[in-house]
Amino acid sequence: MGVSNIITFDAHDPRVQNSIPLNGFDNFTPPYQFISALLRTEDDLLVDKEHLMVISPDEGALDRAVYFANVLGVDTGPVTVVEPAQATRRRLDEALAGLDAASVPLGLTTDAGRHNLALAVTAAEAWGVPVATETIRRVVTGFDALPHRLAWVARAAGRDWYDDTLSTSAESVIAAADALAGASRVLILGGQSRGIAYDKLNDYLLSQSDDPPWIVTMPTNGPEISAAYEARHPDRVRHTGSLAEAVRTAAATGPGGGAVILSPGAPSYDLYPNYEAKSADFAAQIARLDQTR
Repeated sequence: MGVSNIITFDAHDPRVQNSIPLNGFDNFTPPYQFISALLRTEDDLLVDKEHLMVISPDEGALDRAVYFANVLGVDTGPVTVVEPAQATRRRLDEALAGLDAASVPLGLTTDAGRHNLALAVTAAEAWGVPVATETIRRVVTGFDALPHRLAWVARAAGRDWYDDTLSTSAESVIAAADALAGASRVLILGGQSRGIAYDKLNDYLLSQSDDPPWIVTMPTNGPEISAAYEARHPDRVRHTGSLAEAVRTAAATGPGGGAVILSPGAPSYDLYPNYEAKSADFAAQIARLDQTR
């Protein structure tokens, strides 16, 4: 790649510096600078045990959280794994059951989305904030989903097209495909290869026996992602050499209707500066479809 030196900030494991021993690999940890800037710029920040707590996002950062809590004279929050109670899940289902399906953001209709909603309700009530059914309904119908996360782009070539370019893992592709279960689905997969396993995604795809999704792959690792699925359903997989070709192929793949989802399952840096650029190209290629048909 022509890279002679790498500078990274707050790598989760300092041992990563040994990954390229013959080249420079510098890892800087910025928590001090972050906290210093926070104290300088936030005038209403009260640094005492009644108003501030340092919480570690994961076990790897717990030592730093304890250190900075001691320096600031505040408490450290525990790292706790909490699963929503079944009663919370039932209450959530009841709240959503009374809503028009079109008013609920697509990402909140999946198992993953409902789990996140249940976690939010659990967290609020753990802090003594009661969450009424009407509150759940109001929040859900007013929720603005993240851009590039299962965002509807257009209706073109007789299909609905969705931008899920934030997807960089098997789990996020599964969530996207699951959100549109019941419709004919074409998934566009592929991005920068990181050498990770996609067994979980292939297991999910293979489990969709009633209506196996159609897969259109693009560089760089699209064929790698769908290899196990293709071995069982070679007639359901199409390979392409670019996003432009992938869009054209997806438009002509399957019985028509349904949805096409760009859910790469990988980063975009192999062919694009970032996922926003990949998303913009996706929208541009969709716009060309009806002009060229």
